[in-house]
Amino acid sequence: LTKAVPPKFIRFFQHEVIERWKLDPIRTPRLSGDRDQLVEFLRDHYEFTIRRAEAEVDEFYFAFDNRIKQASASSAPSRSAA
Repeated sequence: LTKAVPPKFIRFFQHEVIERWKLDPIRTPRLSGDRDQLVEFLRDHYEFTIRRAEAEVDEFYFAFDNRIKQASASSAPSRSAA
């Protein structure tokens, strides 16, 4: 299962990655939202084992998905019975 971020959320994703792992935005590659790309980046940058990198990324995606759902739900037009 490969997770990917919808294109309209890429900038938000990049910001969240930088905040989560306290990265320097200038030294951070253009992350596309692809899970495998992020796993490889963490393995290279922090020398994480593959198991640790995958666990951290999966936890991050779970939290990120929840934030997207909350944001989408709060911005959805409400239905009013008139």
